[in-house]
Amino acid sequence: MMKMNTISTLKLELRAICEEIQETMGVENVVIVERNGYPLVSAGVWLSRDEIFEVSASAAAINASIHQYNCDMRYALFEGESYKVSLFNIPEINEFFLIMTMSSKVNLGAAIIKATKRLGEIRDRLKEILLTATAPLIEYTKDELREIEKGFQVKYTSKSKNFDIYKSDLYLDESTIHALNKIVSNLKVSLGPVLKNIALTTLGGFVIISSSNESYGSVLMSAVFDTAKKLLGTLRGVEMEQLMLVYPSDYFIMQSINNIVLQLRVTKEIKLGLLRFIINATKKSVKEVLKRAILQPSASVKVLSANVNVLLRDLL
Repeated sequence: MMKMNTISTLKLELRAICEEIQETMGVENVVIVERNGYPLVSAGVWLSRDEIFEVSASAAAINASIHQYNCDMRYALFEGESYKVSLFNIPEINEFFLIMTMSSKVNLGAAIIKATKRLGEIRDRLKEILLTATAPLIEYTKDELREIEKGFQVKYTSKSKNFDIYKSDLYLDESTIHALNKIVSNLKVSLGPVLKNIALTTLGGFVIISSSNESYGSVLMSAVFDTAKKLLGTLRGVEMEQLMLVYPSDYFIMQSINNIVLQLRVTKEIKLGLLRFIINATKKSVKEVLKRAILQPSASVKVLSANVNVLLRDLL
């Protein structure tokens, strides 16, 4: 009984901290999430109980993938025109993370500074909780489990296997590839020594151009990008414009340009305002090139294809 009272008290304290962060102008919701996707405490008004679970689950998938790529991330920022979501690592605690959702009215710098300053307090209370209990901390009664299971019931009308899930083809001819290479070369010159890595990929993660021989990171981060797009779409139907991961000494940025994704890793020696200006100029150049890209396959065309149907069929 004492154990449950201690955890309940600490959860109330965590909720109070989330409420203080949520008081920042433009911040709509703040939630501490377990690594498995269950929300622990939340501040703000959600549209429904399902919404908070959907957002927490998507964020958990993003968080896990980012840690596979590089576990030193301080926070991630997913930006749309009128809505933003940030995800914070909690120092010394791998079992939980913090999500903050924000409207276009937010003072982004103030919100991030306030949340960052409170991470230490959140960490201390979570450590106290973990001294008396192990994650996951969320438990369900049998009735609650039945309700959850209902959401997964599917009526199968046929025993045949159908893998028509997703297909994305991008056709680029040699002149287009050459033009994109030239743009990347110009970008390298503009960024100079602050540039650590640059890549152009398809939305499915297939590498078109890269300054690194490593393709695993590009594919993994493309999956993160896609999930983050769905997260903003779930919340407000907003199209994501940029994903940014902030590390102790680096920024990792992804922006979609039609069917292509620009991935950049730069040191913090560059000012973010200048970086945005350079990226916007690059996006404009890439869009101009893609207007001339061949849309139908021909003998001289290089085909970059992400066809899940074929991949699954080969595995069976």
